[in-house]
Amino acid sequence: MPKVAPYGVIPLDGGVMDAALGSGLALGVLHELSASGIEAECAASPTAFLLPMLARLPQIKPVFWVARVCDLYPPGLLAFGFNPGRLIQLRATSDDEALGCTETLLRAGVAAAVVAEIGHAGTLAGRRLQLACMGRGTTGFVLRRFPHGVGTRAPQPLVSAVTRWHVGPALSTPELRAPGSPRLNVELRHARGGIPGNWIIEPQETDDAPHPFRLAATLADPSPHLERHLAR
Repeated sequence: MPKVAPYGVIPLDGGVMDAALGSGLALGVLHELSASGIEAECAASPTAFLLPMLARLPQIKPVFWVARVCDLYPPGLLAFGFNPGRLIQLRATSDDEALGCTETLLRAGVAAAVVAEIGHAGTLAGRRLQLACMGRGTTGFVLRRFPHGVGTRAPQPLVSAVTRWHVGPALSTPELRAPGSPRLNVELRHARGGIPGNWIIEPQETDDAPHPFRLAATLADPSPHLERHLAR
């Protein structure tokens, strides 16, 4: 088991994405997801990336979702294999309140995972969240969202996050003159113990699929770097 994943991993595609991460997405640590443009306001693509992973977490505990705008549509989560009966949404009035609530939930160990929609977060806040995750083995996700616009203040990445992802929509392949399966352009910008990569993926629609995602294309081939990384 990689040192960055003492609580296990979630295999993502059973192939190149997992290899880039070491073996899969580490549990019990902090991860960051971001987007650009209108996606930074609605967070639709990062949410579509996150839900199939949440669906594969142990179901003995709920998933908490902390946000300033609680606009998840529970029946729509079923399309990603996620049972909305496991979801508890908490509304925060500010980023600071969301950070405090998220830290409390992570330290309490009452959740399978905690998702926090946060626009701005400082370095210290990120470190506190990572320590809270590791203390009880709860997986944390910071979803960078700006429901009222990003504004002039550029968000700073969380350097304490074990992985940092940038997610957006991708063109699907038409099937019989109809739109094909939804696709996402997923960029792994940072992975502790792994290497970056960029892929087009299709989220699986059921929680009993072999993996959360199906790889449609590799945009940045990490194989030479991966070979050197694994040879160390």
